[in-house]
Amino acid sequence: MHKTPVTDTFTVVEPVETTVKWAFLPLESRFYDFGAGMASQLNAGETMSLEDGAIVIRGFSHTLPQLNYIVGTVSDHWLYIKGQKLSLRDMCGKNAHVEFIIGE
Repeated sequence: MHKTPVTDTFTVVEPVETTVKWAFLPLESRFYDFGAGMASQLNAGETMSLEDGAIVIRGFSHTLPQLNYIVGTVSDHWLYIKGQKLSLRDMCGKNAHVEFIIGE
């Protein structure tokens, strides 16, 4: 079982040609091992590099109107926002389905 950290970093943008006012734009995906659910192919414009032992993907051009996660049963999911570290397991429970949508 893979137990290395995965960190996905997003910013909020006003997307072009979409019905939503705000969307998530992936900035970086950082992980240490290939496993189920991890990117293994790049889309046009994306780059993959090795930095301090981590595999780092950047150059994303697609926006996401929402983010959906299932909180881990073995490992916790953490939300880092404005300098705070929040445990999704503590807030929502193991195996909870969590959806992030940006409000007005």
